[in-house]
Amino acid sequence: MRAWTRGLIVLADVATVAAIIAIWQAAGARTASYLSRPSDIASAIKVWLTNSTLLGYIPVTLEEAALGMVIALVAATVLAALLASSSYAAELLEPFMALGNALPRIALAPLFLLIFGTELKSKVIFVATAVVFIPFFSIFRALTTVDKDILNNARCLGARRLWIIRDVYVPAVTSSVVASLRVTVAFSLLTAILAEYLASQAGIGYEIQQAQNNSQANYAMAGVVIIAIIAVAIDMALRLLERRALVWRDPS
Repeated sequence: MRAWTRGLIVLADVATVAAIIAIWQAAGARTASYLSRPSDIASAIKVWLTNSTLLGYIPVTLEEAALGMVIALVAATVLAALLASSSYAAELLEPFMALGNALPRIALAPLFLLIFGTELKSKVIFVATAVVFIPFFSIFRALTTVDKDILNNARCLGARRLWIIRDVYVPAVTSSVVASLRVTVAFSLLTAILAEYLASQAGIGYEIQQAQNNSQANYAMAGVVIIAIIAVAIDMALRLLERRALVWRDPS
């Protein structure tokens, strides 16, 4: 993509956001009671970033989401490798994996909080359980759809099992993990905030819940905007990682 074309796209994005904010601000009192106004939200965000207690809620949410996501990635990789290594195990357990994926895990959040309490552990377990199937199915598909010709050629060249894992399976899994990571990160943040919203003493979700209870729409929307900015920043970083990690797949 040419530089001027990319610049026009960025300019169009900025203009769209500016227009939405202007219309929102102009709506004034008609939406202030439940959506607040951009000017009020900006003031609330300033308070968030200057208040040590509120500012400390951000790393709490990020820690819950990050730990849960890492556990989910490790569990998904191990489980996918075990099922991919045995066709019998895959046929036996795949229906149960599909059933687990279909369960409304968000609806089960109160049960997790009831069993594990409201501490960090319960949020991490809930996040890990909620997102584990996203990378699992991607990794499992990557492992079971590796080109057989590539495997046969590697064996004909004398590649040992460890070399095949390193040079054939790992690149296939890496591409799948990186491709699904953006969805996994977004859903991890969502589930962490949901758990905080339901029962917590800290975190962005907790502050949003407190703001809603006190009819402070500006602080509730400030929390939403802050997590949206964090999610966009992480997504941009992951897009850059994806380009670099998968450069071998598409040299252009």
